[in-house]
Amino acid sequence: MLSLRIIFECAAIEEIVKLNKDISQMKAIVSEDVTNHYENDKAFHQSILHSTGNVLFEQLSSVIHSYFYHIEEEGQDIDYIQTNETHKQIVDAISNKDVKLAKELMTQHLSK
Repeated sequence: MLSLRIIFECAAIEEIVKLNKDISQMKAIVSEDVTNHYENDKAFHQSILHSTGNVLFEQLSSVIHSYFYHIEEEGQDIDYIQTNETHKQIVDAISNKDVKLAKELMTQHLSK
């Protein structure tokens, strides 16, 4: 499942940059004062898929996300401060049209 998630989110990054999609939702999520880290993390990853504009992409990925967020609820220890910092770095790379860096950051982030 992890490999599938990495493939989907990295493909989404490529699509966003290639088609010059709007990433304002992603920027807003990483800029806001995080009070609910779990919801913020979930919203960030969903915003990447949503930004592609591909509804099928979002629907297929919802299965993967529901699996991972169920696991996290069961007590996986997550450093949300570092997570949010990584999200910001991913958004910056996407803003700079640096697909390679954004995909590397995403892969590292999801592999932790």
